[in-house]
Amino acid sequence: MEPPSSRLVPLTVPAAYEHVVQRIRRMITLGEVLPDEHLPTERALAESLQVSRVTVREALRILQGERLIEPRRGPGGARVLGPAHDLAESRHRLRAAYDQMRENHEFRLAVEPMTAFLAAGRRDADDINRMKDANERIRLSRSVGEFRQADSAFHLGVAAAARNARLSQAVEDARSALFVVHDAQEHSVLQETSGAGHDAVIEAIVARDAEQAMRAMDEHIRTAWQEILAAIGGEPPG
Repeated sequence: MEPPSSRLVPLTVPAAYEHVVQRIRRMITLGEVLPDEHLPTERALAESLQVSRVTVREALRILQGERLIEPRRGPGGARVLGPAHDLAESRHRLRAAYDQMRENHEFRLAVEPMTAFLAAGRRDADDINRMKDANERIRLSRSVGEFRQADSAFHLGVAAAARNARLSQAVEDARSALFVVHDAQEHSVLQETSGAGHDAVIEAIVARDAEQAMRAMDEHIRTAWQEILAAIGGEPPG
């Protein structure tokens, strides 16, 4: 029998700049920094992430190649870019990424209803206020970027109320994957259906009705998936 040591696969350790790319990309995809806003300076990023400015500079070069940022001349950090493509192109990109989006939808169905279930029993008044504030900001949003920021705040707020660090990380991963989805949908549609879906989740969590909170979150995610399918013209063949 082959010894266990011979079946081990060598570890691949990502370069430091790859970690920086991931951190900044997540800030952008979660809406922590909106289009036309600026990242911290190279020096500030290097200090906060405890890496060299050369590492930060390489990470920013990669993000610039992805058309997520553009360098800023003079003082201040790089500027975050909005979508560099029209709605039709966004929908084409989403259709091309259908398998990944379907997997993310299934992942959300497995994770987020449970966060709502736990949040109903563990939330406090501050959690409720944060959820309501995020949902109000969704209704007041005037761009997809503002919507993405508020929508992430709501779902991450529910996850935080669940008091489970692993679930919170899972929800954050799923939110980051929705970056392309949001850019491929009409802002007004996102506002209306998300606001109503969130209302139902909040109502159940306020009432400490864990089963209803789970059902409401499940229904909200399924509704969002139907909107994705509508945006790309239905489920691709095959």
